[in-house]
Amino acid sequence: MDKVSIIKIPVSYVKPSPNKLIAYDFLNIEKHINFEVMDKRIVRINPTGFGGNHYHERLETWIAIGGELELVWKDGETIKTIIMNPKGSEEMHLITVNRNVPHMVRNKSDIEGFLFEYADQTETNAKSFDLINYPNK
Repeated sequence: MDKVSIIKIPVSYVKPSPNKLIAYDFLNIEKHINFEVMDKRIVRINPTGFGGNHYHERLETWIAIGGELELVWKDGETIKTIIMNPKGSEEMHLITVNRNVPHMVRNKSDIEGFLFEYADQTETNAKSFDLINYPNK
């Protein structure tokens, strides 16, 4: 399994302009998750704040809403990043972080961001990993 995988969430409805509305197939989201979901949370990340900066034994899958949430993770000796919900984009994605991958989510905007989080177990024994000050970043 890749350290991080990305799956596009299907659009179920689009109402045309002037007030464009896009609906996503959110009610059936768990059919796109390849593990048994044992923990569900909504995580709020304040403007310019971050969450995580750790690694752990559980699989996590997120949907990012609001803000401009950037996933940062360590892949070998390299630090990788992706904006999970790019400003102005109509796409929405499920992002899965594999077990024991150091990661954090940073809110790069001035409004709150939220993660709808699914995991295969409750979060216990997370170990700190300082991606903010990682030498190769």
